[in-house]
Amino acid sequence: MARTNIQVEGMSCEHCKKAIVDSVKDMEGLQEIEVFIDQGLVQVLYDPGSLDLKQVKDRIKEAGYRVLE
Repeated sequence: MARTNIQVEGMSCEHCKKAIVDSVKDMEGLQEIEVFIDQGLVQVLYDPGSLDLKQVKDRIKEAGYRVLE
């Protein structure tokens, strides 16, 4: 398992948090996700053998948020 932080712009409320969680929660290989609105941070615990981090970032972008690289 790997734990990593993703910087995300555009989150401002609990709705944003739910939108991000809902966009990735069903991904195979994702073990855990935490969203820290005030820090603009999404922390994920995932299996790099099953899930490419780029896929997680793409889902967050599709939900309408900007992922900082």
